[in-house]
Amino acid sequence: MPGRWMRFAAKHAEASFVVFPNTTVCRAYCDRIRELAAEYGRDPRHLKILTAIAPVVGTTDAEARRKHQEMLEYASPEDAFALFGGCTGIDLSKYGPGDGIEEVQSEGMQFLAQYFSSVDSTREWTMREIAEFLSIASVIPVPVGDYRRIADEFERWIVEGGVDGGFNFFSIDSPVDYTTFVDLVVPELQRRGLLRKEYEASTLREHYFGKGPPRLANDHPGAAYSVYRIAPPLFNVARPRHRVEQAFILTMARVDYGELVGPKRTGRRSAYHAPFRPSPRSPFE
Repeated sequence: MPGRWMRFAAKHAEASFVVFPNTTVCRAYCDRIRELAAEYGRDPRHLKILTAIAPVVGTTDAEARRKHQEMLEYASPEDAFALFGGCTGIDLSKYGPGDGIEEVQSEGMQFLAQYFSSVDSTREWTMREIAEFLSIASVIPVPVGDYRRIADEFERWIVEGGVDGGFNFFSIDSPVDYTTFVDLVVPELQRRGLLRKEYEASTLREHYFGKGPPRLANDHPGAAYSVYRIAPPLFNVARPRHRVEQAFILTMARVDYGELVGPKRTGRRSAYHAPFRPSPRSPFE
């Protein structure tokens, strides 16, 4: 049974940012939320799924593993628990390193047990192992390898996980991770056709859904409240030359549409239809 947050996202979101431990769990979420979007009368393609990933990239697998090991040496379990607790409300600091996750009975720990069971159901997770898992990028997946292996991971999350809206790149060692990723991984992703080389449009919505009207899709609930539908005559005029004119038209858009057209239909004079001619010397040019 989907929660209220998932139903809200399926009905209203244009993009849903989620973090999952593996592609199997991610795919189940993507399929379910797209089914819900269709139930609300939306095209499932109008809801993009984004996730986060924190890759450790090297020119070779050996170099990447060395970098990963060095990160683990600098990592702090206490800081990892503090970050995790701040995000989830689950306090792990009061448990010992050898305590098993199944030994603690609480609602929060049951959630944590389910999460780590989805990571690896064959392991009996202890607090020490959980601290190591969380110490680099918290719950964000951390693939390790050369640029080809990292590109494979991105492709796997797209094909197997159902991610179609992009990735939040989580840098562990900034700014080195950014430059390494751009220099090594980006060209490989572009070669595979998984990453664009240039943008065709100018708005974020068009970057996600393709070049076209940069407004809400017609099947989105919010489209019914668009001022372009409520008061279309206001926007059938040429683009205002002065900022004062722009402010005037935006102010008109806030007025009830019936009030706008009512006086004009009955022949009564109305300030809403008075001509607006800013001075040629307007300081707002």
